[in-house]
Amino acid sequence: MGAVQAFLAANRRLSLAAARLWPRRPDRLHLRYCQTVVQTINRRPDQLVADVGGGKTLSYAQYVTPGSAHIVAVDISETELSANESVAETRVADISRHLPFDDAEVDMLTSSSVLEHLPDLGGFLDEAARVVKPGGVMVHIFPSRLTPFATMNRALPERLKRWLLVRLFPETEGLCGFPAFYDRCYYAAFVSECERRGFRIESVGTAYYGSSPYFVHLFPLFLALRLWEAGASALGARNLASTIMIEAQKPSRN
Repeated sequence: MGAVQAFLAANRRLSLAAARLWPRRPDRLHLRYCQTVVQTINRRPDQLVADVGGGKTLSYAQYVTPGSAHIVAVDISETELSANESVAETRVADISRHLPFDDAEVDMLTSSSVLEHLPDLGGFLDEAARVVKPGGVMVHIFPSRLTPFATMNRALPERLKRWLLVRLFPETEGLCGFPAFYDRCYYAAFVSECERRGFRIESVGTAYYGSSPYFVHLFPLFLALRLWEAGASALGARNLASTIMIEAQKPSRN
């Protein structure tokens, strides 16, 4: 194992050195996601906001103006939700089958790195169309299906994937490694599914350099992926983005 660890460490050093010498635009898409959500919430008071896959914490809660929203975290895991102290309320539900809200009750629906874990994205979007009120919005950020990392993530057995992640990236233990399906989780498919359900796309954000960091322990592959990501970024190929943010609105009734 000593020789293997030395080999991986040497490759990691080469990859990190190449990354330092390879200037690229910083990926601030998650910051843009938080800013978009918070700005929308703070425009008017007394909104009902549902964060799906809410888990243990909510990244944007601390920036919301007090009194502007009643935020509900929804997750399939009651254990995860029990640790969430950043929201007003928690509800347990399988979001691909049912959102625990009345018809046209929700002002804003949000998620961050959740939708790729749903085996049926269509079921979730059906529920989103039901619970979001006319004039309401939803904002989602998720990794794309059409990337090398997502392809590997779908191909590897779950136990092997979790084993590799923990050993190569110990900091991800408990945070990554959950089953991922990437059902219709790429730009063209997601936009089409939203529009089919009556949502109007308000804005789109993309980031491209999400796969290569997972391969820093294999320098040739890291370098090849960096080239691939740079090409996709230069072309503005949204379907090949590593991460996508979609803001969509349900039009108001006339």
